[in-house]
Amino acid sequence: GSEMCIRDRVLASQFYIYTENASQDIMIVNADEVQIENVQLYDVLGKQIQAWDITLQHKEGNKLRLKTNKTSSGIYYMKLKSREGVAEKKIYLGF
Repeated sequence: GSEMCIRDRVLASQFYIYTENASQDIMIVNADEVQIENVQLYDVLGKQIQAWDITLQHKEGNKLRLKTNKTSSGIYYMKLKSREGVAEKKIYLGF
């Protein structure tokens, strides 16, 4: 219902996502240090492009570095799953 939608929107606002062009890594800044369990990357048609198990990823303080599979430039959606819910973010990858 709408309660879940509002909670997920608040959760999504706790993450800032950007890319490092040199390494083609996706960086997630997790200011509130929400316990992320996994992250999935989808194209605009809803096809899953890549998924990451967060326990296997490199953390740098409150930043999480995700290695990409040299994905093409364009608009993508990221789903971040945590105990608090699912956050969805639209991102542009411009390598």
